[in-house]
Amino acid sequence: MGASPFELPDRFMKPVLQALLLADHVYRDKETGKAVIAGVFDRFAVMRRASETGEPAREGLVRIPLAQVFRAGNPFAYISLTEVRGRVQVQLRLVRLETNDVCFESNAIPVECDDPLKTVQLVLPVPILPQVPGTYALELLCNGELVGAHRVVVEEVIARGGEA
Repeated sequence: MGASPFELPDRFMKPVLQALLLADHVYRDKETGKAVIAGVFDRFAVMRRASETGEPAREGLVRIPLAQVFRAGNPFAYISLTEVRGRVQVQLRLVRLETNDVCFESNAIPVECDDPLKTVQLVLPVPILPQVPGTYALELLCNGELVGAHRVVVEEVIARGGEA
């Protein structure tokens, strides 16, 4: 029986994004092969001294302990896809939503799957995230088309005196 005229060829079918997480670290459990995702986040803070911002230190400014203002190294993106049909090219990019500027974009990464019912998991290193306050989207593209995004908020914390 031939293909229905309403069915699209495989090359036009986008994969389904099951998960896109940003984490401090992702590793595989040796015994089970499961992905262990540690330190998932969608926001982080950058600390500035009041003298760096040109603002005077104000009374009543919220004090955040340094232990809560953790600047990690390079984070990782955990990606889970299904409906991958044959060979596709995926890319990660970070976009600042206020300006629509692309902060970084990865090279195309080939992904291949012989069964669209299988799940494909990827763990990709991400460059150090911008230290400029704002709202960003970590986007996943497949063959140049957006399949999903993870929003990241960068907040500024202003330290008084010798706190930084």
